[in-house]
Amino acid sequence: MLLLKEEYHSTGSMDLVHEYPGQDPRFNQVFNTEMFNHTRITVSKILESYNGFEHLTACEHALASPGVENVGGDMFESVPQGDAIFIKAILHDWSDDHCLKLLKNCYKALPEHGKVIVVEGVLPEIPEKGAPVKAISQTDLVMMTQHLGGKERTWQEFLDLAIGAGFAGIRYECNVSCYWVMEIFK
Repeated sequence: MLLLKEEYHSTGSMDLVHEYPGQDPRFNQVFNTEMFNHTRITVSKILESYNGFEHLTACEHALASPGVENVGGDMFESVPQGDAIFIKAILHDWSDDHCLKLLKNCYKALPEHGKVIVVEGVLPEIPEKGAPVKAISQTDLVMMTQHLGGKERTWQEFLDLAIGAGFAGIRYECNVSCYWVMEIFK
């Protein structure tokens, strides 16, 4: 299984989350520590209820783990081959065009029965009450103001991205806190 690590690169104008950390080492350290801790907590919760890592080896963090290759690089250029590709909170950072580029690269890198395991928040089509929806709606505002083209997406928007990249569909496997674990399959 491949665990993609996002490499931040210039977008042409200041993107606070992707470019500012390169200019402020203290902020970069704090941000990366928070993302590491958030991922460790979220993935441990996912492992309690998601069975999609069967026959794959999962890791709790982006450090080396047996059977898991952590890969850096420009995911918009290419994605190395693997049985499964795990991406958490990556798609919401980017525009639909960037997401299509990434997902098309994932499609090329996967075998016939491979899958992309995506962990993202999902916006409801019609506003709902409740803490998880409120959290994702607030994150949507952050994405729109801090990421050029970033946004949270609805069920249909995720399906449109998957189909647009050549995949057959999405299985929404389980919900953990305010995140959904989705399998995008060929």
